[in-house]
Amino acid sequence: MFFAYLLAFVPVFLLVLLLLGYAAPRRYQVKVMRTLPAPPERVWTYLADPERFPHWFPYVSACTHSGGPARGVGQRRRVVLDLEGKPGQREEEASRWDEPRVLELQHLWETHEGRRVPWDYARSEFRLAPAEGGTSMTGVLWFSGRGMMGRIFALLTIRKRHERDFRLALAHLEKRLREESYPS
Repeated sequence: MFFAYLLAFVPVFLLVLLLLGYAAPRRYQVKVMRTLPAPPERVWTYLADPERFPHWFPYVSACTHSGGPARGVGQRRRVVLDLEGKPGQREEEASRWDEPRVLELQHLWETHEGRRVPWDYARSEFRLAPAEGGTSMTGVLWFSGRGMMGRIFALLTIRKRHERDFRLALAHLEKRLREESYPS
């Protein structure tokens, strides 16, 4: 009887997997907004200076300028990640720099524990606008699942994890802005 159930379960499982892979979107967007207690110029410094990223992105253990201009389009950053004890790295390049309103970063490549991540074509954008009591910040991340399994994992888990991480980062940034006088 067990084998009969197994024989019925395996084809159904494979069919569901194929349907998920076919129906899963090719591109995902995660969008998070928050009002921060500082003027846009002060918030901008946390975005524009690579060495400030670890101060507010909780899973970034280091971020350094790795090429291109120190400020502006073409700035490259090497990001060292620590995702719950799992090491990773990413290379980013500024593709839009409208100080102090918009910073867009292309994620050129990313690895976790030495392996490529299951998504491609990632791009993050940070938009700042003056708001009552500070700055309205919108963080947007676009990415595509890599291959059928990447699309399935993006649909089921990756998208939610990115949204959680983005919300946490903005909460950390708000905390830093309240605690630190840098940059004045």
